[in-house]
Amino acid sequence: MPSAPVLALEQVSRSYDRGRVRALDHVDLMITHGERVAVIGPSGSGKSTLLHVLSGLDHTDSGVVRFCGRVPDGRDAWTRLRATHIGFVFQAFHLLPTLSALENVQVPMLGVIRDAGERRLRAQDLLARVGLTARAAHRPAELSSGEKQRVAIARALANRPDVLLCDEPTGNLDSANGRAIVDLLMELNRDNGMTVVTVTHNPDVAARSDRVYAMRDGRLAKVAEGGA
Repeated sequence: MPSAPVLALEQVSRSYDRGRVRALDHVDLMITHGERVAVIGPSGSGKSTLLHVLSGLDHTDSGVVRFCGRVPDGRDAWTRLRATHIGFVFQAFHLLPTLSALENVQVPMLGVIRDAGERRLRAQDLLARVGLTARAAHRPAELSSGEKQRVAIARALANRPDVLLCDEPTGNLDSANGRAIVDLLMELNRDNGMTVVTVTHNPDVAARSDRVYAMRDGRLAKVAEGGA
């Protein structure tokens, strides 16, 4: 197992609106391989910005972001990491409306897995894992919110990432679908050793995480350790 944390933030700050909105304020965070980390806090506290910075989808104003001990060198380096090592589950799903569930899951594999047949089989396996084999040919408009979220998770797993970053993965779901998503995330962590970092308002996610952090006004503080 690598000695360096899989992800680390060192005194990271990020502002918007010409500095008037401080989304991250000198944040330090270390996440080790195989951990389940939850980040809670009110809307607008900086939680989503934290995930975007951890994944290289957003840049920092100051501070350092490391992946496995190294600082990715620019946008292209982060793009390669997201293609092969970091999966991202968006709160708003971001599925392509003209593509089927099966086709949406294959999108991240383009340029990574050359063989079309292999891409298709991989997507079929992932949809089966999230219980959507029967919905593979359906487009997003034909899917429920819970089904869309499961497609989004399958897509995030397309290239076998080491880290899964989830932005409010149960936020649009009813309690039953929410529990199913949480169970799936815990299963991925348990069976694959995948590091899972989740921004959430869901107490079940927090209760089943190894560490829980709270964000307020761009600052991060640990509030609990443990988990089931």
